[in-house]
Amino acid sequence: MEARKYIPHYRVSDWEKWEGDWELIGGIAFAMSPSPSYLHQEISGNILYMIKKALGNCPNCSVIQDLDWQIDKDTVVRPDLMLLCGNVTELRTLKRITTTPQMVVEIMSESTKKNDQEVKMDLYTESSVATYILVDPEKKWTEVYELKNGKFILIYQGEGTILPHTFGECLISADWSGIFY
Repeated sequence: MEARKYIPHYRVSDWEKWEGDWELIGGIAFAMSPSPSYLHQEISGNILYMIKKALGNCPNCSVIQDLDWQIDKDTVVRPDLMLLCGNVTELRTLKRITTTPQMVVEIMSESTKKNDQEVKMDLYTESSVATYILVDPEKKWTEVYELKNGKFILIYQGEGTILPHTFGECLISADWSGIFY
């Protein structure tokens, strides 16, 4: 017997009516973890500040935390951080985005690690996210992946690095070692 045929298939229109925090991936509901830990939030804030500072006065890119991203009619996720490039002024009026971010950062915990490393990595690959960064607060470890020929390639793994990237018209060069306190 195939258990998957008994799992309900949901759409964004269903998800919009739910109480609580949920992600919807390929029509399957995923309950989000309870509120992130203090360490998770501290690291998220450090990354947000670092990227905002690195962006300087770039008018075409913005970094945002905890915003829903609707990928299609069956999929809505809420990455920890996203770098969005394009008409940033227009994006500020939206409840959720529908365009692909240039970069996604996920800060892993024991409860999200498998999902972040497997399910979301596959989803972000299929969605053509240019750069995917996984942060492990326990190990003080960062993995940086770039999308090349439809696959994520690990370009850096370690405690910190200078990460020069061009997103749209904006160059970001930041030392990731400062995100861990």
